[in-house]
Parts: sequence; C-alpha cells; structure tokens
Amino acid sequence: MLSKKYRLTRRQINLIYKKGRGQKFGILGLKSLAVSLPFPRFAIVVPLAVLKKATERNRLRRVVFSEIDQILKNKGIQNKDYIIRFYQAPADEKVLRQIIQKVFQDV
Repeated sequence: MLSKKYRLTRRQINLIYKKGRGQKFGILGLKSLAVSLPFPRFAIVVPLAVLKKATERNRLRRVVFSEIDQILKNKGIQNKDYIIRFYQAPADEKVLRQIIQKVFQDV
C-alpha cells in the first residue's frame, strides 16, 4: 500500500479535476497537474458504475497502489499529482498491471 504522503485528499482531487490535463488509456483515464512538491501524489477513482461491490473496488485500488509503489521504487515518476479513473473493469490483474506500467512509461 502506498504511504499517506503519496495520496491525494478530496480537496486536491477536486482541484485536479478542474485544472488538470487528461489522457485516456483504454479502460482508464489519467489526469495530472504539475506541483512544486519533491514527490508525486496519487488518487484512484473506481465509480460504482464500474464495479458494484465495495470489496471489488477496494481490491482494484490496492492492486493499482501496489503497482505504483513498485514503479516508484524502481525508476520514479515525475513530480505531479495524478488521478487514475476507471471507465471499465479490467479483465484480470495481470492485464491491469501491464496497463499501469504502460501509462507511466508514456507520462
């Protein structure tokens, strides 16, 4: 799980939705906003329309946060605030991990 310093608050999420730049990568979208902090911060949004059960949504968030944690340990990510929003449920965990790695290679 990603430590608290790398996660966004509700207020910061709203600011990124208003002022951030967005990209779409198949089943998920990425919004980002440049900040002056020495580290990146993240939020994962999984709407009720994508997955009905809270346990499934939380599982998806945990998988994405763990993949981001691995990326941060290996090579690092630009110092921005990021929101990852899902538009569809992923087929399986392996596919999701590949998509997340591709997203942060392109960013």
